[in-house]
Amino acid sequence: MAKRLNYIYYLIGGITLFGLVSFGQNVIRSETENRSYYTHWAEYTQPQKENLLMLMTESEVRKALLDMARKEVYVVEKTNSNDHPRISYYNKIARSSAHAAYCAAGQFAMAKELGLQYNLKSPAAVRGWFTDKRTIIYNRGKWTGNAQLMDYIWIYGSHLEALAQPNIDPDIDDDDEILTIGFNTTAGTRKHGVHHPIWRRWGDVQLMTNQVTPAYLQLKNKYQ
Repeated sequence: MAKRLNYIYYLIGGITLFGLVSFGQNVIRSETENRSYYTHWAEYTQPQKENLLMLMTESEVRKALLDMARKEVYVVEKTNSNDHPRISYYNKIARSSAHAAYCAAGQFAMAKELGLQYNLKSPAAVRGWFTDKRTIIYNRGKWTGNAQLMDYIWIYGSHLEALAQPNIDPDIDDDDEILTIGFNTTAGTRKHGVHHPIWRRWGDVQLMTNQVTPAYLQLKNKYQ
């Protein structure tokens, strides 16, 4: 029987970073409050972002990355043609054309806004996230690592989404569902855009990659 695990914490929000001093408090925020805060965060310089990230554990960074992406759930395509100012922004950050597909570009832009530097040569292409085999933790039924919040899945023909739950049981059944956050999707609605929560059938997942840990460790090494 299919199961849908109930991750309430990840549906209503993770951590909030209050300014440049205090952080790490678990709170419940509305989407509007979340968008307002992380829009402000995106205005920090890269050194400021890096200094803040170095005060955080990797787990806290992953929760902040989810919140960064959650602030985009208001984005809806105007005419179902990848047309919205934020979509053009995602694609610009990922070095792609303004109205190109943005499922991968959106995720890359959120990491960039937070201050994480993913080592991706083609961040707008789904396949570009899976070229480094060292980052792949799941490959068509075989686990080589543990799934964590904001790891990235290749689903369907060529679509990227981020895991919005803390982990996955390696014994998960194909008909069970996982919680994700996705760009360039309808998530079962009539609106193309950014959606969360999304429930995806596990059997449709082909690959999973961990891009957060290498980026976080790169920062750690930079400031040691």
